[in-house]
Amino acid sequence: MESELHEQVHAYATRISELLLPKTRAFYEIWLDEEKLTDKKDEEDPLYQDRYLPRKFKIGLVIPPNNDIDVLTNDLALIAIIEDGKLKGFNLAIGGGLGATHGNAETYPRLASVLCYVPADDEKLFKAIYEVVTIQRDYGNRSDRKLARLKYTVDKYGLDWYRAELEKRVGFPLEDPRPFTFTDRTDHYGWKQNHKGLWYYTPYVECGRVVDDETVAMKTALLEAGADGKGKHQIYRHAESDPVRYQNKRQGGDPKDTREIPDHRTHRGGVGRPEERDRMRRVADLRTGAGGSAALPPYPAGQGRRAAGQI
Repeated sequence: MESELHEQVHAYATRISELLLPKTRAFYEIWLDEEKLTDKKDEEDPLYQDRYLPRKFKIGLVIPPNNDIDVLTNDLALIAIIEDGKLKGFNLAIGGGLGATHGNAETYPRLASVLCYVPADDEKLFKAIYEVVTIQRDYGNRSDRKLARLKYTVDKYGLDWYRAELEKRVGFPLEDPRPFTFTDRTDHYGWKQNHKGLWYYTPYVECGRVVDDETVAMKTALLEAGADGKGKHQIYRHAESDPVRYQNKRQGGDPKDTREIPDHRTHRGGVGRPEERDRMRRVADLRTGAGGSAALPPYPAGQGRRAAGQI
């Protein structure tokens, strides 16, 4: 992890995932041919009950000032509030999503609205997150799939109604959002050292495709980097780019030590060579955003097919 704060926030992300996992084993019975359960009480799910959610539900966490995951594009965004270098809590923002159906004026992209602040108290924080989901379970649109995301629920009932409903369900008063600032949206490519003295190397992976080509033997390099068992890979799915991070577990590792990210000694070179590290630093913003999903159609109606034919 980049810092102690990142470790804390990552731990919260893991626990939120565990909190919201469905309890039913129906999927596994169908696909893994498990023995059918006889006691159906084991399959009771107090969160999703017998109907799950109307549509997918995305959650993101971010530490200002770097909004590296475009957190406000998620159904539920948790914005870490840091004071004097300590994690104090999170601002909760709801109703983000970039999807829209072309020609359907009722659908639209929307950034999440900041709703409230919740302290980093496990009981209060997880209760608030849990009940944000139950509100969408109970009030989300189930008759029209195109209008089933949380953003439409928020706009239908209003932010004031949503906060009042959430406050009623959690059983404690919600605080007003605390100030925060986003100053950049950066993926940190190349070598970085964290607070524990561990070195990380993050290469740029265009559109998420790990391949060997005439420029760099990325696939082979990552395979060999993990083969010695001295490090590990972490894969992050970002809004526009796909970093793969290699963690060197040796304390005080030398960032110029190309053995950590193997040099393949071919005409293509390796991702650990100095010239390749320099190339990573020069990756243009336009290129790193090339794999992003467009919220709106890039061409006027009827022009997309003609434009595609000209490419």
